[in-house]
Amino acid sequence: MFYSYSITTTMKIVLTVLALIVSFAIHAQKCYLTNQRQITKAGIEFQSPKWSPDGKNILVTREKKNELYLIHLDSLNAVTMLSNENGSGLNYSWGKGNVIKYVVKVNEKFVTRENLSCMKNKPGTTKVVSDTVVEIEKPTLSIIAKLSDGSRQWKVTRCEGAFYNPVISPDKKRVAVNSGADIFVFPISGSTHGVNLGPGLVTGWSPDGKYLLAFLDESKDGHSVSNSDFFIINIENQKKIQLTFSENLIEMWPSFSADGKKIVYVEGKSGQLFIADFNTK
Repeated sequence: MFYSYSITTTMKIVLTVLALIVSFAIHAQKCYLTNQRQITKAGIEFQSPKWSPDGKNILVTREKKNELYLIHLDSLNAVTMLSNENGSGLNYSWGKGNVIKYVVKVNEKFVTRENLSCMKNKPGTTKVVSDTVVEIEKPTLSIIAKLSDGSRQWKVTRCEGAFYNPVISPDKKRVAVNSGADIFVFPISGSTHGVNLGPGLVTGWSPDGKYLLAFLDESKDGHSVSNSDFFIINIENQKKIQLTFSENLIEMWPSFSADGKKIVYVEGKSGQLFIADFNTK
């Protein structure tokens, strides 16, 4: 009896140790964000950062969306205002050669502006080619795609719903959008129905197109944000992986760097930008 009890006890100890080792290994694998650091100083509260293709600058706006700023990462994170025209922080993006494109409202009409200060090549040396553009069709609020030269246009969302916030994949084959509180992914060809990936606000794709980046906020009183964390979604298996778990911070508006090795995001209480190293291994 004693011998049998000893073996059983020993096995329990071994199994417990193995479980702890496995648990530690799993926990270590889930440490996707490291070296988190603040890169802006208190004074201006930011929203919606977008990393430049060369990784040297970040576009960002403020809460009222009427100002557009540039964060210079190679100049001690210096901040430059690019525009304070009406609506300049509503719709902005990086184009080829680091061209900055943004939309402003002039005399009740929306006008596209371009800022060439961050171009890799001098103005006039870039070749204009036909590209796929994804837009929200009014008043139906469906998603349409078209070639930038105007030669073709088609409907992406073939189901009912009010869609917003389209984010096109790096290979231009898929688009992530929001409808209500949920994220959907549609093929830009419009050939099939979309896939519902659950609640969250999508903010970008990983450069290799394998992950979607999104955040999900909470409100205790229905007005102010009480908590927020961001996560990635594996497009192949639709698995969600939460990246932040802070109780005292509100992490929002994440954006991948062009090489996929870093993520910039906003801490909602302070409105300041943070950068973290990203690793899926």
